[in-house]
This record gives sequence, structure tokens and C-alpha cells, in this order.
Amino acid sequence: MKKTIRILLIYILILLFVTPIVSSAITQRQQDWFTLMDNVYVDKRGIADYEIPGFGDAQYQCTQVMWHYCKYIFGVDDTVGKVSAGYPVLDPDNVDEDYLEIFRLSENPDAQMQPGDIPVWDYGWYGHVGVTQSTFSGGFKAYEQNIDGTASGINQVVKLNSNSYAYLIGWLRPKSGKILPSDNPTTGPLGEVKIDSKDYAYINFRSSNSVNSDVIGELYSGEVYPYYSIKNGWYQIKKNGIYGWVSGYYADILDPSFEYVDRIAGKTRYETAIKIADEIDENPEKYIIASGANFPDALCASNLSEGKYPILLVGSNSVSDSVLNRVSGKDVILLGGKGAVSKEVENKLKSKVHSLNRIGGKTRYETSIKVVNYTGKKNGLILASGNNFPDAMSSTSLAHKYNIPVALTSKNELSNDLRNLISEVDGGIYIVGGKGVISDSLMNEVKSIHPNTYRISGTNRYQTNAAVLNEFGASNKTYVVTGNNFPDSLTASVLAEKNNSPLVLSRKYTITEEYKNYINENKPHSVTILGGKGVISIELQRIINNLCD
Repeated sequence: MKKTIRILLIYILILLFVTPIVSSAITQRQQDWFTLMDNVYVDKRGIADYEIPGFGDAQYQCTQVMWHYCKYIFGVDDTVGKVSAGYPVLDPDNVDEDYLEIFRLSENPDAQMQPGDIPVWDYGWYGHVGVTQSTFSGGFKAYEQNIDGTASGINQVVKLNSNSYAYLIGWLRPKSGKILPSDNPTTGPLGEVKIDSKDYAYINFRSSNSVNSDVIGELYSGEVYPYYSIKNGWYQIKKNGIYGWVSGYYADILDPSFEYVDRIAGKTRYETAIKIADEIDENPEKYIIASGANFPDALCASNLSEGKYPILLVGSNSVSDSVLNRVSGKDVILLGGKGAVSKEVENKLKSKVHSLNRIGGKTRYETSIKVVNYTGKKNGLILASGNNFPDAMSSTSLAHKYNIPVALTSKNELSNDLRNLISEVDGGIYIVGGKGVISDSLMNEVKSIHPNTYRISGTNRYQTNAAVLNEFGASNKTYVVTGNNFPDSLTASVLAEKNNSPLVLSRKYTITEEYKNYINENKPHSVTILGGKGVISIELQRIINNLCD
């Protein structure tokens, strides 16, 4: 019996002196830092991210652990100054008391340290600091670096040490109201990313979405990790129990499947155009060929498609074998002058096709009028700016709905050819775009020739597209393309016309309120994204899919 009691007493003493006392004062952000230390730094590496006044090039000092901790939990620098002889670390002039509370044992000997506090020691000829991980009866554990305070301590790794209260003069306590919320996700992974280190042996796994943040590990090509969020082109991933970030340049999202949103994309604009063409018709009678490098002449290509003739893209001086193989034996319309598509490319096409008809003018405006005249459509007309592509691309939805062509105009000047064309139009004329791209004076001139003229516009390209979407009316299918470049929207316009659906211009990561409302008002809804993840993100694809549900 006595032996049993003795063993029980020993067990109780062990609990009192060794077992950490968990405090409710700790926040999740502080716990995240502890986890970072435990998994990345303790017994593995030191912290040398901050210059130390008065120490020259010396690194891996104890203060760097403290500064790293404060920067991590507060998100700001300089909440506490340097530690040197005289220990100004507990001096109000050295501490930002908006963030940190000062405890001096000389003034309050009964004060109790908590996990997350910054202990301060006085060893007589040097000072020392750390970060308290846990407390136990008679002592505490702290993350520390350069523990002996001598030159031999420089370049040591971070340690998690057990300490008594000997030589302790006080501590700093972070104010919980100033501590940032945790960056760790509160939901499950959104999908997986595969690492591509390009030409490097490995890439850095970082503590936040910045190249200036801590390197907390290494990532190698071919490795696959769950990702939880996307911020400014960075993916938050989890490796060995640690959440961190990897640049999207070195990570590819593995394609998930979505119920309502699919995607058509190639590695380049030229490959995407081919995939869209095959979706329209793998064996059409005719192809439209336009420049994939210069938008002006290419903008009017959709006028010629009739919703059944795909548009393929070529370079100014090059054409791929994939394009040559598809057009072999077909009729082809080549759009644009020799400045847009060279004679050399034309000759290569001629060697393959059944017939080739080139439509081009001296300027983009002349080319657009020639295209309109080629269609023979005079039952209405859309005018869009020839100085940029977005409004012209948005215009294609209305052009297909009303079966009318799109012509390009400058901002302020109505050419004689365009004036003559307007005078021949029987139906209405729609000016797509605000007065910043097509002026009121030009619109008034158009009205003087053709009174039945209307403007459809918004404050930017996406708002103008939303106005066009509203004019187009209800549809249970939309095609989404980037609003930052023209090739995908150009080739996608034919597919949209084939399926009597509008074209939506989008940013890479966000969706407009107008498009949200359009989807909600037209359910069930399905969406096809045209273009790769580099122009329309997986995250946006997920957002749209959830709206369609």
C-alpha cells in the first residue's frame, strides 16, 4: 500500500513540475506561430530576417525570434526595439504599448507568465529574450535562439528550452485585440495543385503570399498538395501539417470537375481557337482565318461566321500545321491586310485550301466596312470602337441576336465610307460603348443620318458588356471569356452564336454583380469558359458553378 502511495506522489510531482499549464490567453494566430516554429525552425534552422542595430552583420540573435514573432502576430514592424546592456526592452520608450503590455517582476513579483508572452532575462553582462510556449510549476518553455549570448551562439538554430525563473526580470504580453486572425483555412481544400519548379531544383514554400515572406520549406516538381485559397495569384497549400503559400507561377491546379461549368482551352490562343473550332464543327465547309497577334482587322471576323464557320488564328508571319491540316481542301476567308497576315502565310494557306478569298483594307476601319459589304446585311448595324477590342467583342452577342453586322469607328470622326454605309441601313443602329470611346458628337452625326440610333454602354468594358447582356435578354447558357485580350472572345463568338447565347467578358478572379444577377434570373444555367486558367481562374470557375447550382 505504501509503495502504491509513493508511486502516486511521484506521479503528482511530475505533473506539477513538468506538465505545461495551458492558458486560454493564447490565440489561434499565436498557436500558428508555435506550429511554424515546431515544424520548421526548432532544432533545424535559425531566424536571421531582421537587421540588428549595433550588431553589424551579426545574425541569429535572440531578438530576431522576438521580432519575427511580433511581426507574425501583429503584421507590423517595430513594436519592440533592441535588447542590449541595460535591458531597455522593458522601457516604455522601447515598447509600443498599443501592442504590448509590460510586466516587471520587481514591481509585481506575483505576476504569472502566460504562453505567448515574451520573457526578458538579465544575465549581468548581456540580455536575452524568447517567446513562451507553455508554463509549468516553477518554470516555462520558450522558443529561443543564441541562448548563451556569446559569439559562439551566432548561427545557432531555434531551440525550445525549459527554464526556471532565475535571472528573469519580466516579460511583454501581446494585447489580444491587436493580434491578427489566423490565416489558416476554416473549410476543407478547394482542390489540388501540382508543383512545376520550371528550371529550378526546387521552389520556396513561404509563410505568406509574398516573395518577402519567410521561406518555410521546399517544393519539388511533380509534388501535389491540397490548396485552400487563392490570393493575388498565390495558392495556400498544406505540407506536413503546415499551411503556407506557393506562387501560382510554379503551381498548376489539377482540373476539378464542375456540374454546371465546363472549359474549352488550349496551351495557347491558337490551340484554344482550334479546340473551339472543333466544338463548332469538326468538318465545316468553310473557315475564317484571322490574325491572333493583332486585333483590329480580326475584330470583324465574327460577321462572316454565320454561327457555323469556325475562326482559326494565325501569326502575322506563321501558320501552324494544325491549322493547315484543318483547312486542307476547304474554302477559306482570310481577313485583314498584309500587315496583319503576311503574303507568306497567305501562300501557305493557298497551297492547302480549295479556295481563298482575302478581305482587307488599308485600315482597320476600311477592312470592317468591306466585311459588312461582303455579308450584304443592311437590316441594322452596330458601331463599336476600333481602338480597342472589348466593346466590339461584346457587340457580337447583339449582332448574332439581331442578325446584323458590326462596323468599327474612331472616337470622333465618321469616315465617308461609314457615312455611306449608315445611309443604306434599314433597321436600327446601336452604338456600343461609352462616350469615352465613341463621342457624343460622332453619335449626333450618326443620328443626323439615321435617327433610329441608340447607345448601349457602361462605365467600363465589363459594365458595357453587362448592358449588352441585358439587351440580349434571357438565356440559360453563357460563354465566359477574358476581358483583357481578344483572341479567345473572337473565336468563342461563333460558338455563342451557334447556340444562341451571349458572350460574357470577365476578370480573372472576380465576377460582376450584373452577371451574378443574370445567372440567378436564368436558372437552370450552364456556362462554358473559353480560355485557360491563366486568363480565367479555377477559383472564378468555382464561384460561377456555385451560383448556377
